[in-house]
Amino acid sequence: VRIIVWWHELLTYLNRFLYLGQVAIEYQVAKLQRRCNKLGLGFRVFHGIQKMPDPQSLYANPFGESNANIIMIIAGNPKGLVSSHHEKLLLIDAECPEHTVAFTGGFDMARGRYDSPQHQNWEKSEVNGGGEVNTDHSDVYTDNEGNTWVNSRENGTWWSHMVPLLWHDTQIMIRGPATQRLRLHFLQRWFYSFSRDKSLTRALTLFLPQTPQKCTKPHYVEKEPTSSVNVTEDSPLVLQRCWRGVFDVHFLFDDYCKMITKAKRFLYLEHQYPFQNGALTFFMCKALKTNPNLRLIIVTVVKTDLPSGIVGDIFDWSQDHIIEHLNLIYSIAPDRVGIYGLVTHEALTNRVRPIYVHSKLAIVDGEWMMTGSTNMDNQSFFFSSELSATIHDERVARGTLKRLVQEHLGRFYQPEMGEPGGFPAIFDAFQRVSKENWKQMMSGGQLVGRPVFLVPVERYELVMKTVFSASKFSKAVFRVTGVHGPEFVYSSAARIANHSREVAKLVKDYSNKLTAPIRARL
Repeated sequence: VRIIVWWHELLTYLNRFLYLGQVAIEYQVAKLQRRCNKLGLGFRVFHGIQKMPDPQSLYANPFGESNANIIMIIAGNPKGLVSSHHEKLLLIDAECPEHTVAFTGGFDMARGRYDSPQHQNWEKSEVNGGGEVNTDHSDVYTDNEGNTWVNSRENGTWWSHMVPLLWHDTQIMIRGPATQRLRLHFLQRWFYSFSRDKSLTRALTLFLPQTPQKCTKPHYVEKEPTSSVNVTEDSPLVLQRCWRGVFDVHFLFDDYCKMITKAKRFLYLEHQYPFQNGALTFFMCKALKTNPNLRLIIVTVVKTDLPSGIVGDIFDWSQDHIIEHLNLIYSIAPDRVGIYGLVTHEALTNRVRPIYVHSKLAIVDGEWMMTGSTNMDNQSFFFSSELSATIHDERVARGTLKRLVQEHLGRFYQPEMGEPGGFPAIFDAFQRVSKENWKQMMSGGQLVGRPVFLVPVERYELVMKTVFSASKFSKAVFRVTGVHGPEFVYSSAARIANHSREVAKLVKDYSNKLTAPIRARL
């Protein structure tokens, strides 16, 4: 197992200063190392911004032989304080081209990202006196450590152990020659961590034999794909990337501009930060003005995690920009533009809870689609390292649109919406459900579905007043401690006590070191 994890320099120093515990990457790495030691696995970790081994080291080749089962590189920001390694990539059996499987998209392999299309929270189940699982709940899940979790939606729990947020995301699975291009990207990322040589990194290629040897390793035989997997054979695929400091290109920004200008019938977007970039907003407004047949659906976050006000303006990365730009796009063609958030309504608690849309997906005319880690914001386009894939296949584009619309509309989905000319029906259904939800919000009634209007401003303000969200303090507590309710009091008290003892010991040791010469003279 070879891992490259991004380490945000500023946030890490803040974590140390504020003693944020489990948020710090060092804490997570130490936890993984303890588990490896317990299991008898070799584990090595290298810090990318500190002294690394020589490029000729045994560890500089991620696919070479070494005595470590798991090697991790903690990489710093690629270029500057606000830059990030935002890409998400998983390669399985990367050393075997015939069987390599790759995953890329918006999904973070991190705590709190697990969710399903049902968007239901999970909690540890109650166990009766006989030790059997209480199955009075609708869903039961047992993890690989033997813990049993149950659906907690009916009791209205917001912060559960498994899903602190209701989360919507997308990713793609790739097989075939394209996986070797992703393997090359990983090789370059790994090699650069040791060499810090841009020229050598750019020159690094995959030297594959003309007649590769037949793989003799045993491999997992996949069963029939589940309903959550859309499998299509032999789809034309274009992989794009940007890597600040090594491959400083603007291909991803150019592709988004082309996507908007080339759309003829419709654009379906699911994005975390849609149209934060001003140039994309201009192109979208121009496309709607010049093409009276173009329709647009945007599914996004009810409220992003971006800063606002003067802080957002300083970094040119603001929630205010998104709200302003979306309202501008809507004003161009209100009858052809739909901008929606996703929510779910708890019947027992009467809470309307937001579903955080983390996807980075665009479907154009039902003919091709683009997905990956790239947001529609200045951070992704100009400051981060990103991976994206464009799939030129109607089967994939239409199949993905159908599955997403079925998930969002639920019982309001109709079979004709999955046909090649079904987008007008999809557009009308989103409008009907959102309009009915708006009426229910006005009267305090039960919502009928997930989509809600985010434009114009008066509708968005009503949604913000209606949607239940844990307080900022509660979110901070969970983010920092990973525990809930009364556990936080005891956990925090113990942590502060331990931290105080550590500080006191350090002060005492330093004091003894300073006074040792004086004591010796006396």
